[in-house]
Amino acid sequence: MGAVRNSREHKEGRFDTIGSVLSALAIPAPSAQAECDRMREHRIGRTASKRVLGSLNELMFLLEHSLHHHPEWTPVQHSLWLA
Repeated sequence: MGAVRNSREHKEGRFDTIGSVLSALAIPAPSAQAECDRMREHRIGRTASKRVLGSLNELMFLLEHSLHHHPEWTPVQHSLWLA
């Protein structure tokens, strides 16, 4: 899976999906583009807030539920359901 995670195509596809979600939420195009541009560079580290960690865990549980009950949905549909 490491090769997939590091491929340029995978990363660009992720931004296409994020852009689609932001568009579906009626976010103005310039704002959506700016958000996608800011997300291209990222770092992973520890959270200083247990609330953030709890929120992320809750989103994972909800996503697992959504994937189980709606396997036919696209990533954009799952994202909109979570939003």
